Amino acid sequence: MIIINKLILALDFSGLNFDRFLDRFDEPALDKMRQQYWTAKQLIRKKLGKKEDEHLLASDAEFDTKVSLFQFVQETSDQLLCCVDDYQHYLSELVQVEFELSKMLKENGGAEATAAGRIMIAVARVLALSVHHRLQIRNPLLRFFGELHVFTERAILDCADTVDAAEKARTGYRGSLLWMKKTSKELDPDAENILEKFRTAQNVVRRNKEKLDSLKLDTLQKVDLLVASRYNLFSQ
Repeated sequence: MIIINKLILALDFSGLNFDRFLDRFDEPALDKMRQQYWTAKQLIRKKLGKKEDEHLLASDAEFDTKVSLFQFVQETSDQLLCCVDDYQHYLSELVQVEFELSKMLKENGGAEATAAGRIMIAVARVLALSVHHRLQIRNPLLRFFGELHVFTERAILDCADTVDAAEKARTGYRGSLLWMKKTSKELDPDAENILEKFRTAQNVVRRNKEKLDSLKLDTLQKVDLLVASRYNLFSQ
């Protein structure tokens, strides 16, 4: 929290001193710096848990739902991958133990011409059969582990990149809205430079909105495809 407060002071949350600082630069550089400033300001607002406009929240409701679904798929897939890895590891150890025990009982039972020897041989056969069945389980299990690993390394990571890009675009868009809101409060019909600043902010908002909408659509489609792909993986 101390670090965030220092950042707020450094950025000057009111934006007044920042605008005076920008007077030293040419217009293209100014516009870029203003955009970065308001993006950083929005990022800090998000970190501090500032309440967002209800209309913005409503417009992002479907996107947020898909992001939550993606996070669930990502988390549960990672957990399942760990469980399958542990299972096949313990299964391999169990197969090895049963095989060695079966071998020992068979050898010792063959040397015993008694009821105990016959029992040892019978148990050895049961253990050998158990080893056979466990090995039949292990091969498809290893195949599933490999397919799930590819799924998490490729499909989930690709979707994660799109989600991250959409989140960054949303921060940039909401930051530009703050910028446009500030310039709209300073509008003066007789001041051409103020009107030009508003148009600049308005254009940035429009570009950021187009970028965000495109990434939101990509996210919705990729998450749906990801869920369907995992379902097919489990059903095979």
